Amino acid sequence: MGLGENNDLFRLDIMLKADLKQAFSILKGLIKDESLLKELRSIDDIRGNATARLVLGETFSSINARVEASVFDLRAKYRKIPYPVEIMGTHFSYANGVIKVGELDGSLGKTSFSNISGMVDWRKELYMEIESAKANIILDEIYPWVSSYAKAKQTIKQIEGLKGLVTLNTLDFKGPLFRPKAWRFKTECAIKDFTLSSTLLPGQLTLTEGRIEAGPQKLILKNARMGILDANLDLSAAAKGYMDGLNRLEATFEGNMGIEAIRSISELINLPEDIRAISPVAVSKADLLWDKKTGTSFKGNLSTPKGLDISLNVLKTPGMLKIDNLTIKDDKSDASFDCNIQEDAVSIRFAGNLDRTSLDSLLAKNRLLNGWIKGNLWARIIPGSAIESTVEGHLQGGDITFHELNLPARIENFSLEASQQRVILKSANLTIDDTQINATGTLDLSEQGILFDLGLSSDDFELDDIINVFDKRGKKTETKKGKNRWSLPIKGTTRVKLDSLTFRKLRWKPFNCNISAEGEVVNVTVTKANLCGISTPGTLKISPKGIGLDFKLLTKNMPLTETIACVSKKSVVIDGTLDFESRIKGQGMGTQLIKSLHGPFKFTARDGRINRAPLLSRILSLLNVTEIFRGKLPDLASEGFDYNSITGEGNLKDGKVHLAKVLMDGSTMNLAGHGDIDLLENNLDLKVFAAPFKTVDRIIRILPIIGYVLDDTLISIAMKVTGKLQDPKVEYLPADEIGSGLMGIMKRTLEVPVKVVEPIIPMEKKRKE
Repeated sequence: MGLGENNDLFRLDIMLKADLKQAFSILKGLIKDESLLKELRSIDDIRGNATARLVLGETFSSINARVEASVFDLRAKYRKIPYPVEIMGTHFSYANGVIKVGELDGSLGKTSFSNISGMVDWRKELYMEIESAKANIILDEIYPWVSSYAKAKQTIKQIEGLKGLVTLNTLDFKGPLFRPKAWRFKTECAIKDFTLSSTLLPGQLTLTEGRIEAGPQKLILKNARMGILDANLDLSAAAKGYMDGLNRLEATFEGNMGIEAIRSISELINLPEDIRAISPVAVSKADLLWDKKTGTSFKGNLSTPKGLDISLNVLKTPGMLKIDNLTIKDDKSDASFDCNIQEDAVSIRFAGNLDRTSLDSLLAKNRLLNGWIKGNLWARIIPGSAIESTVEGHLQGGDITFHELNLPARIENFSLEASQQRVILKSANLTIDDTQINATGTLDLSEQGILFDLGLSSDDFELDDIINVFDKRGKKTETKKGKNRWSLPIKGTTRVKLDSLTFRKLRWKPFNCNISAEGEVVNVTVTKANLCGISTPGTLKISPKGIGLDFKLLTKNMPLTETIACVSKKSVVIDGTLDFESRIKGQGMGTQLIKSLHGPFKFTARDGRINRAPLLSRILSLLNVTEIFRGKLPDLASEGFDYNSITGEGNLKDGKVHLAKVLMDGSTMNLAGHGDIDLLENNLDLKVFAAPFKTVDRIIRILPIIGYVLDDTLISIAMKVTGKLQDPKVEYLPADEIGSGLMGIMKRTLEVPVKVVEPIIPMEKKRKE
């Protein structure tokens, strides 16, 4: 002590044995650091003793305390820790807001620790250093306590729960206690009956046993028996960046995986749905690597309860999917597959035989294969450059359907061979709906793009059914316009030979054509097509703008019976000999195409007999009730109607058949007419003249004007025909509605003067009407 004036020197250095409760009260009175005092005020219910050295000094005006304890035994409650704290040790010191300990043993609730050396610094924030620590940590107590702090809660927010026993073998730790992101530590421990619930995981993770090595950046799990969802695995793993949000995971494992676990892993690594499994699998020699930035790799062997064995090596990155030596074996299949899909190239290899039933037993959506394939084929495709692409090998297959395309199509069988830039389709049998198609041909990868030369043949081809199938598919599919970097120019020719082609109730027999494609344009050249006995060669041009067509129709001396039966579906029966000539052109789509059809036509039928014709039957029925023809004209149903010739000409325009003139030279009378047939509405608008040749004496008796000169003049009755083509309506046309223009057409058509008379209808017929 300083005893002189103005000398406040003071120093106390003593050894003491202290009751820690009393010593704590004295200590609080000596400490001036407010942050440390705040923490000390949180300590209650202190009990215990200590042998220590107390140093106070160095002046009365500024007394600092330093404590060094060699033996101490402390029990207390710290308000920030929900469990009683017991501490025993052989070294303790305090000076300037810093506590240091050595060979410290104790407990925190049910958690015990030993051999701890370290320090706690309160001067700025609660900072801690620990080394050489050992402990038995009960996570059921420790996690709720740590996670109750707001700062810690934010850091470990992705962890929802921790339970289990952790036996700590070593721990080196430095860092602010309540700022986990700033921790620097290294630890090694054993775990038992561990459970973890986290938003990073699809379900609760359990570890019955295992060992952990951890640092602030990396967590390593060794020799663990793990369970999650319906998977039970022997596992070793390493997680990087786990304290800041997992960004890398490496794992080696084997065991059993159920359906839920497989689905979760598939979603985690963004595995394509085509290769996601639905069957439980046994896993052996599996290695998994997941990196948040670079992608995922998996290598391992799988087996299913149904006897399917799979070996798989997959690498998926943002710009690539690579499958090396995927092997599939069971009682139906023994195949291997390689695939490398990148932005600038695709490589594929297949070898062996593969049956769809093998994949069906494993995959949720087997889009990889319907049917079977076998062979040895390798291909490398370069987008935008067919000449740099290569295909080698041979392949066979069959029973392949296209359910994913919503098409009722099926490849019954196919066989192909490939060598460098050429693929030869030796044979293929395809079924679309109920239509059978046979195909052969070649495909060449050239500087001009993909060039194909195919041959297609079929018996009966129902074009309407095929169009309906693709129309339904088209409505369900969004069309993406524009080119993409994978598009390749495709052009070539397909030679089609069909025994028959049916379209809109019309049947061509046979039908041969050549189909060429270049870009978005398809050209169809019909070389041989017989429609109801009429030759119909021509061309079709199909593009996004529509369909353009140009066809010639021609027949000479054709037996009329077959043609009429084909066109009218036997609603009309006429025999004789037919000449027909026409040329039809058009451009557009759907109704627009029909309206655009145009072109002239003319025909002649000779030396025949009409046995059935709804229009002629109704004309004859109407004429038979007049006083001119009554009972003199034949009944088609029982007698038929003989004719010498039927001629006509006109043109097709605006969806209508415009008949300029039609003349029938019959055995008992002539018929002449003109008008329109609307193909879109199926309506008739015709004017017809009936002229007798063998009833002049009857006409003379009933004409109202006696003495009419008949020399070189044709007496006619005018009628109008309306209604539907299948159900025509025939009525008389009054003379005053005929018009001079119509009379002129008739004179030119019949080539003789025409006198139109109005028929006299018996009273009994009028009463019925």
